[in-house]
Amino acid sequence: MADQDQTSPSALLQQRYAVIVDRWYAAIARTSFTPRPATEVRAELRALLDRAIAPLLVQPGAEPPGEATVQEAGREVGATLARLRYVHHAALGEILSILGRELVAELPAEQAAALHPRLMALLGALAAGFSQQSNAMILEEQDQIRRALFVSRQEAEAAEQARAAAEAAARTRTEVLNIIAHDLRGPLTGIQGQADLMQRRLQRDTPPSPQWLGERVARVLAGATRMQTMVDELLDVARLQRGQELELRREPLDVGALVREVGRPRTSNAGGAAPIVVDAPDGLLVDGDRARLERVVDNLLANAIKYNRAAQPIEMTARRQGDAVTITIRDRGVGIPAGELPHLFTPFYRASTARGVPGIGLGLAGAKMIVEQHGGQITLESVEGQGTTVAIALPATSSGTTVEPAR
Repeated sequence: MADQDQTSPSALLQQRYAVIVDRWYAAIARTSFTPRPATEVRAELRALLDRAIAPLLVQPGAEPPGEATVQEAGREVGATLARLRYVHHAALGEILSILGRELVAELPAEQAAALHPRLMALLGALAAGFSQQSNAMILEEQDQIRRALFVSRQEAEAAEQARAAAEAAARTRTEVLNIIAHDLRGPLTGIQGQADLMQRRLQRDTPPSPQWLGERVARVLAGATRMQTMVDELLDVARLQRGQELELRREPLDVGALVREVGRPRTSNAGGAAPIVVDAPDGLLVDGDRARLERVVDNLLANAIKYNRAAQPIEMTARRQGDAVTITIRDRGVGIPAGELPHLFTPFYRASTARGVPGIGLGLAGAKMIVEQHGGQITLESVEGQGTTVAIALPATSSGTTVEPAR
């Protein structure tokens, strides 16, 4: 019995381990994806061979394992071999050939024939498991490459967009600085001119009259106030863009009086007088920051004058409507294209119909921020070629007296 055991397929297969491992390792070493230390590779291959050959080994007196068991073991070994990345897909045939030849190399013909069906099932399942796992890994790698390329393309597009945005911001910043410098130069030139006149007059033997001096001082103050208003507007917009609320100096404020004061006669840029029709009764009280609300109304009226047609009336009204005091300014100017209306309250945005008209695009943005800080709303309606209407609604105080039904 001992002699028979020594010549059994199981005994012969076990004796072939060392030879098979050496041959298998030599073949794999020629096609390895990731070279590893020889001792590490041999140990892993020996473990795989144990799992592959186990279904072929039959103990004396025992029934050989079924084909399903052999195939399951083969698929598992093939998938594991693929995950180890030892074998190139194209070299799988050589690896399987070595395994098949070496396993039956010294078996008698009768025993080799008896082993052949299970051996073929094992090798076929091993090849199928290897191919299936390899294909899955290849598809995953391709997906990773596609995702990487997609991300790279997105990053490139984002970088291009960021570059374009930075260039646009730089251009806008330059344009804004140029316009600010131009707008500040006007009142500054006036201040310098009046100061020069006063200095030359004071250098004469005859001192100026109080009336003449008062007129000069009033013009200097008006220019300084205009400059201060422009600087305050820029600071307010910058503060609100950073998410900081304005420090409002609230007080009871008669909106009717404010509108009448702002609506004093002014001249349009069209070269003729623009009649300003003001309808703003007393008693329209709100709780507000006088300086900032006056600046809002002044900016809106300035816009109406700039874009109005010559000699066409500009209407300014103030009304109590429900719980709100509403200020409305209407011009009959160039108007604004409908597609641009949603962008008008964006800082530095200017409508296409504003080309050639001085401005930096802060008036409406600043007005919206200030009105909303007061708990109110600002709306704008415009028809290109017909004119624009801007309405401000502010919460009325209970002491307001002039009441009209909401329209």
